[in-house]
Amino acid sequence: MLDRVEQFVNALHAEGATTMATQLSNLVTRRVSHRTCGTYIEADRQRTTGGDGPRRAVSGGLLSPPAPLIPRVPSGRSIRLLDISPVELARQFTIIESLHFQRIRAIECLNKAWAKEEGPKSAPNVRWVILTANRMAGWVALQILSSRDVKVRASTMKYFVQTAIVRSLSIDPFLLI
Repeated sequence: MLDRVEQFVNALHAEGATTMATQLSNLVTRRVSHRTCGTYIEADRQRTTGGDGPRRAVSGGLLSPPAPLIPRVPSGRSIRLLDISPVELARQFTIIESLHFQRIRAIECLNKAWAKEEGPKSAPNVRWVILTANRMAGWVALQILSSRDVKVRASTMKYFVQTAIVRSLSIDPFLLI
């Protein structure tokens, strides 16, 4: 299998996709070097037999994360929700959800395991993602409805719509699926 991946890497180099080819080449080299010490062989055996073998978190990209957008608040005044950039809030929501999402095992998604009586035991990570999404939605609703002034509610709702647009179109397009 690794031989075919190496052939694919060579084809990528030939087509000019050097960044992707270099990444794949490094992964193949690391995989081959670890095979000799047996650590990955046992992990592969556990993964293919359905065991809870060691899992590594996968980063979403090759670049380091962008610098946070820190709001400018006049001294003496506490920070308000609308002081935070919708882009920064979208980033933070994505970070929170991605940490939970990466923990989901494939077996948790089979046959709606999270919805069954044994759901907390058979699909704890899927249930945690659902709980997190529900808590975020509840927090957003609370922020919108916490003011009695209709104009403040409208501006808060507009803020969250902007956040959703930023998140779904530029940060996490899989939300649209």
